[in-house]
Amino acid sequence: DRTKKEARAASSSPPFLQMTLLSATLTPGTERLRMKMQNAVTVDVNPEADREIEFVQQGDDNENEEDEEGLMKAMARASGRQVGGDDGKNKKIRVPSQLTHTIFETPPKARMAAIAGLLAGWALSDLNKVIVFFASRESVEYHYEILSWLAGQKNDDGGGGNERDRNNTSANSSSSSSSSSESDSDDEENNNNSKKSRRKSSSSSLYEVFRLHGAQKQSERQKTVSRFQSQARGVLLCTDVGARGLDFDNVGATVQVDPPTDSKTYAHRVGRAARLGNDGEAVLFLGPKELEFEDALKNDIEDLTFSKAKLGAVLDVLARTTMQKYCGNNKNPSNYSRNNLTEHVAVKALLSAAEKKMQSDTGLKSRAEDAFRSHVRAVAAYPSSLKHIFHVKRLHLGHVAGAFALREAPTLVGKKGSAAFSNAKKLDKLTAERKKREKDSQKRKKRMLKKLATNPSKRGDMPVGGTF
Repeated sequence: DRTKKEARAASSSPPFLQMTLLSATLTPGTERLRMKMQNAVTVDVNPEADREIEFVQQGDDNENEEDEEGLMKAMARASGRQVGGDDGKNKKIRVPSQLTHTIFETPPKARMAAIAGLLAGWALSDLNKVIVFFASRESVEYHYEILSWLAGQKNDDGGGGNERDRNNTSANSSSSSSSSSESDSDDEENNNNSKKSRRKSSSSSLYEVFRLHGAQKQSERQKTVSRFQSQARGVLLCTDVGARGLDFDNVGATVQVDPPTDSKTYAHRVGRAARLGNDGEAVLFLGPKELEFEDALKNDIEDLTFSKAKLGAVLDVLARTTMQKYCGNNKNPSNYSRNNLTEHVAVKALLSAAEKKMQSDTGLKSRAEDAFRSHVRAVAAYPSSLKHIFHVKRLHLGHVAGAFALREAPTLVGKKGSAAFSNAKKLDKLTAERKKREKDSQKRKKRMLKKLATNPSKRGDMPVGGTF
């Protein structure tokens, strides 16, 4: 009987509940969340995901890896985790030795011109593919429109430039529709015209631009990845979605327009280039007040050295290529103060041309404002260990607005956000007034009940329905 009672009790008790959090990446945020859980257990389903980064232990390297403890520590270092007493203080990240790391000290107003100048210079060289990293999808969308416009690319498909593909397709279809009775001379003439058409199409677009971020549909992301992989040359603008797990052929350089939030992210980003032992370039943009970030990276990454590049030379390239028609007949684009790069003729011409374009394209201006707001939010999201370098209070919002070709800093909330914020304040006010009325009603009711308890003779004065 006792066994039957225990069985019935067990069957009537609620089933065991197990909660599982699935995450593609383990960031400091998910780690803090795990620490607040009760009896949390971490299961690393795919340890290969973090083995794109190689960790090197500085000192205390004499553990016996045949030992179980030594093997556990070795596995932890390989996957970037901590085991036992290993606090990670002596652990450094190793990046490919064939990478060259360069810092561009870039004032906010010259940032867009610096990106365009770098890409224009690389497009004229033998560099095949470039990946440019931004902190938010809003920045990716805005720069995708601007850089596509500067490169002479039409973005009808929304995923990347294919104007050349359409021209080639039309040329092929026209040649295939010709009759077989044409003479050899006519065929040769058509072929020459087709080659001229292709050369004209190639020259019209300086480089092809693609975009990749988490807000895109899965099918759109797959299409972008496939097309960028198949192209011989191109520029991919992306968030950190493109920093891990993607292996593109012939990526010669990476550009980090927005600095990463930690050294691991830096290593993941630069690891997109210099694959399979090939050489590669890693360019990092830092503002004049952010140069201290170089030391933070050197503390975490083994044998990391940076060279300082002159931004003026990049802006000169932009003035002679993409912005040549906007710079007029200025034969000496270097005629400006080296201490004030924002006065460079290419910077002023690009900002002026972008402002005029946004006057006729309200959608582009809206994307610029969204990119500005997302940039400020991204700076506010840096970890506390880097707040002395990246902090909203250190930003000059007017100069940051210039990075997006805006004459003045827009409101940080935006029109839609302002309306929602105003409506929320009204709702909060109405809710507070309703709660106050309910509280006052409860107080009156208690006072009346107290009076009735002390003087029952007044019970007949109670209103009908029991309300006061």
